[in-house]
Parts: sequence; structure tokens; C-alpha cells
Amino acid sequence: HVIMDVQKLSHKCEIILRINNTKIRSQADSTDMYASIDEAVKKMESQLRKYLSKLHDHFSKAREEQKMKIDVIT
Repeated sequence: HVIMDVQKLSHKCEIILRINNTKIRSQADSTDMYASIDEAVKKMESQLRKYLSKLHDHFSKAREEQKMKIDVIT
């Protein structure tokens, strides 16, 4: 969802992205709407990179190999 709002000299852009059960939101405010959009997209990109790296770290830890010492008794 993208919400753009203009109030006198204030141009606001808000981006809300829902992924699975996670809600990522970025907002920017300036005197130019295009600058607000660019800033909000830049913030969203950094938040998405952070979210994806957290997902990657979480799932890569579960797949690590662990060496175990096993004694076989015959």
C-alpha cells in the first residue's frame, strides 16, 4: 500500500508492505513529492535487506552440520 498526502508545503509518502505475518513500513516527508517517494523507497529497500538477512541467518543456522562423537558397542 502506498499513501501519498499533500498538506500545504508538506508532501508525505508512506509505504506499507506485508510479507507473511510481518508488516514493514517506511515514511518520508519533504517539500517535494518526488523526493519523498525516493526517500521512502530508499528506507524500504534497507528495511527489506535487513529483513531478508534475518531470514537467511535464521534458516542457515538450522541447516548447519554438527559433528557428534558416537561410540558403537558391539
